[in-house]
Formats: sequence, structure tokens, C-alpha cells
Amino acid sequence: MIKYNLEFGDHDKPTGNAIVYWEIKSMVKNKEVKKIIATNFIVSPLLFNKDTIAATFPPIVLDSKDILMITVKRGNIDLIKGEKISVPVNPSDFLVFFKKQLSFFNKIVLQYSRRYAEYIFRKNDGSEELLDEQQALEEIGHLAEDAREAFIKKQNKHLARHMIIKMRQIEHKLNSPNVKYDIENLIGILEIPDEMVKTISGLYTKKFLAIQSEHYETAETLKKQINNLSKKLDT
Repeated sequence: MIKYNLEFGDHDKPTGNAIVYWEIKSMVKNKEVKKIIATNFIVSPLLFNKDTIAATFPPIVLDSKDILMITVKRGNIDLIKGEKISVPVNPSDFLVFFKKQLSFFNKIVLQYSRRYAEYIFRKNDGSEELLDEQQALEEIGHLAEDAREAFIKKQNKHLARHMIIKMRQIEHKLNSPNVKYDIENLIGILEIPDEMVKTISGLYTKKFLAIQSEHYETAETLKKQINNLSKKLDT
């Protein structure tokens, strides 16, 4: 059952990128001030054991909803309306207020994520998982290449870090409950300008896939190659 209030977007075709906003009233020097607080969250299409992964971003304060709508329409972002709330003045009341709003937001993220997962399953002909472990590891390799290109060729650290966030989202699932793939070591070299990083990155992907397919001797050989090349990197 849909419980969140979707103001912009399609309930049946969620984009996976949503903004929740609240209309807030507060008293400043005995004067009522109205603002918009908005926060963005993104649901990854990479599902593991039917669990969704959502990344949330810090809230921002806006002067009006019109400003928010420009971003929403330009980015085709789903917009969810929160409650109209008044910020309490008493510090003890504020703590209760904060916990209530945080709980409300977490429920929205959960409900929306489930809706998005259902949509993705339908879109993919009901397949049990969007990405199995091998596909997820191959995606790690592609994201590493994209992050590397953003760092070195495009000089766009913001884009590169967006790719790295996606890599860490996958890593979190792959390495839970036990650390199996040293993806963080791969992430650590992507910003180094040395051309050899491209070769090492490819070896990491091959090593991960060797581990996944239980070809441990191959994985050990690749590990030694990575270590030998890494020592030669010009950092």
C-alpha cells in the first residue's frame, strides 16, 4: 500500500531519485518565518537478496517551493510531500520532534524503495535479482573505469565521487557479513594520475571474478601482479 504523498512523478513508474520536502514554520524574534526543508535520496537499482540500497543526502533550506519545483522538473525527480510542521522552541520538545521527523523520513524511504524494487522487477520480467554477484563485480569494474575517467580526463571530482558512492553501495552488500573483496583498495588508487592504474584496475576486476568463481590460485596470481605493479605507481 502506498502511504507517502507523491506530488510529482508516477506511482507506477518511480525513477529511483526522490526528494522529500516539509513546509516549516518557526518563530524568529517573535516573528513567524516559513521555509521549505528538502532532502534527496536515491535508490540503487542493484538489488541483493531482494534488499534495496538507498543513499540519502543532507537536507537544505529553501525560501519557497517554486525554487524546489525548478530542480524537480529539470531533473525529472519524484517529489514527496512531508508534513506541515512547526519547530518547537523548547529544547526537550525539539528532541522529540526531531526523532519523530527522522522516523517519518525513514518510513518514506523504505516505502518508496520497496515500490521502486517492485517496478524494477516488473521491468525486468520478474527476474529474481537485478544483478547477481558476478554482474555486480563486473559493474564495479565499469564504475572504476568511469570514476578514473572523471578524475583524470574530465577533471570532474564530483562525478568521480558519485561513481565511487555507487561502488561502495555495491561493496557494502558484497562484503556483508564477511569481507570478501578488497574493493576499497581499488577505490584508493583511482585518483592517482599514473597510467599504470588502468592496468591495475583491470587486474582487480579479474581477481574479484576469480574469487567469485572460486578460482583461488588464479586470484592469488592476480593479487601478486597487483602488488608488484602497485609498488611502481608514481603517487
